[in-house]
Amino acid sequence: MEFDPLSADFFDDPYDTYRWLRDEAPVYHNERYGFWALSRFADVVAAHRDWKTFSSEHGLTIDQLTDPNQSMKHTSIIMMDPPEHDRMRKLVSRVFTPRAMAALEPMVRDVVTTYLTRADDVASFDAVADFSAPFPVEVISTMLGVPKHSACTPAPITVKPFER
Repeated sequence: MEFDPLSADFFDDPYDTYRWLRDEAPVYHNERYGFWALSRFADVVAAHRDWKTFSSEHGLTIDQLTDPNQSMKHTSIIMMDPPEHDRMRKLVSRVFTPRAMAALEPMVRDVVTTYLTRADDVASFDAVADFSAPFPVEVISTMLGVPKHSACTPAPITVKPFER
């Protein structure tokens, strides 16, 4: 059996694959995509704690991992190893305190409600495209002071015909 995380079968129902990985291939190597996968909890926890062996510096997705010489460590905190990760996490944790998060709750509720309200009168709803993907951008935009119309409510666009 092959674990292909990009296949439609895996996307539609991953649970048989997860079970097979845990039972038959707890340390799995996919030659086609060039990645390793751990499927047992204890192994994942041990790898998580051993950042020198199991670095996040080369990325997290298959396309990022294709070039082992490419470093992704400065693109996101999740792709940093200690000591850089520890330094960034310390800075971030000072901003995202429980008190600070509680203060953001009314704004976040307002944004989430805006996106959910849009789904009230529709026959179908794409939970990712119509809800979970856009509202984090709106929350971050609001935190940064971006005017409301530019993220949550699209600004009107005037299209002029092309003239020669």
